[in-house]
Amino acid sequence: MTTPAAPRFSSPEEYRESNRRMAEDILAADPAPYADGGYVRRVVEIRGRRSHDHHRVPLAVVTVGGNQYLVSPVLDRNWVKNLLHDPEVTILTRDGRDTRRGVPVADPDEAADVVSTYLSRMNAPWAISQFPFPADASIDQIRRSIAELAVFRLEPDADA
Repeated sequence: MTTPAAPRFSSPEEYRESNRRMAEDILAADPAPYADGGYVRRVVEIRGRRSHDHHRVPLAVVTVGGNQYLVSPVLDRNWVKNLLHDPEVTILTRDGRDTRRGVPVADPDEAADVVSTYLSRMNAPWAISQFPFPADASIDQIRRSIAELAVFRLEPDADA
């Protein structure tokens, strides 16, 4: 059995349109509650590093140890670069807005635990296939590749 490939888009506009539709679906639905050891779908609003416009990105928010996190299998995503440039992030649901700060997780053990939780709960094979290791990777395998990934802890925004 082969793992489904990540969706392919014929243009950046098609990719943005797909994300826009997914964000609309998330914002139209009842928001699932955060649960330790799982993830929920949210729309994350991040300011562009060049345009300074706010961009909405549909992402999974993972909860581990009572903290919420964002995970990317690669560092080269625009939302990752934007969050590194400006750590303010707003988590959107149909029911409201929650302003936080996206803080890169420096501790490889914490980051590996978050990625392991994400992989164990994610039900989109194409999303899992983008990681540099299999879905059933050990914590040690994940830790060895952690520098290739982005993991952000969502902390309360002191300015909000």
